[in-house]
Amino acid sequence: PGVVGPEHYRNPKHAAKVSSAWAAAASCDSLLFIVDAHRQATRPDPRVTGLLSSAKDNLELLRYTKQSGLQIPNSVLALNKVDLFTADTRGAVKS
Repeated sequence: PGVVGPEHYRNPKHAAKVSSAWAAAASCDSLLFIVDAHRQATRPDPRVTGLLSSAKDNLELLRYTKQSGLQIPNSVLALNKVDLFTADTRGAVKS
């Protein structure tokens, strides 16, 4: 179902699947976030920013970093579809 906020849960089973996805992410050695850069630059979706902003908090909750000493996995942000930018609009990738 994807990792979505609680306001998008369709039912308790959906909520459990999202929690399971965060738990799986918390047990990984590293995480890769892939974002459609062209879409985000031309039609910004606040859910993308929210997901990236809340990822650390969600992972800290699941890994109990303060109590266990476990570290949050290293994360990489990959910008997909950057080839769709023209020479004039490539600056949008940097902002």
